[in-house]
Amino acid sequence: MIIILMGTKIMKIDDYNIQSNEIFPSKYFTIDAETTGVAGRYPNCDFSAIDILQIGVITADANLETLQEYDLHSILSPDVSIAPEALLTHKLFNNLDKGTNAVEIFTKFEKIIQKEFDDNTIALLSYNGAAFDLPLYEHQLYLNLQPPYNMKINSSSVIDVQHSTILALSLYPEMPRIFNENGNIVTRLDVVADSLGISTDNAHDAVADCH
Repeated sequence: MIIILMGTKIMKIDDYNIQSNEIFPSKYFTIDAETTGVAGRYPNCDFSAIDILQIGVITADANLETLQEYDLHSILSPDVSIAPEALLTHKLFNNLDKGTNAVEIFTKFEKIIQKEFDDNTIALLSYNGAAFDLPLYEHQLYLNLQPPYNMKINSSSVIDVQHSTILALSLYPEMPRIFNENGNIVTRLDVVADSLGISTDNAHDAVADCH
């Protein structure tokens, strides 16, 4: 029996007499971003005050084997200030005064979207994407003269892996978990990966975080 956790939906394949290839996407499009920090009180962020400095994308086949990696870097916009803690986390110092401007970067990103979303069986994956990454990408695409919703429109499903992680933690008490000083379970990507024995050597690099 195979159990699938997608968002809040739990399905036991054996219960429905359906083939697994009718459920699983043919391809996965995973995104992550390194930014200038969170502007405003999270999750009610002021996305107009945030720059994306690095776009990371990995596409994978139905067996989660990597097909393609994309790594795009943008120079900091002159009207945006970077939070010191963000800079010390991802260490993208070169993006402060070197690199391609945002209009060119998001034109390239839109071309990647058009290339990779070539049918309607592709799943869009992110971690904390529902609250942060996807709204930020949509804002930046629109701001830089690109259609903002093509990723969502052309996806067979949009999956925030953090939501699936929270669901798995609630269902499986044997799953390792880390608590903060207030006794709450921490679901930050690097903490969860480390608790599962997944390397975090290159954490906070957008492409590495996609892996």
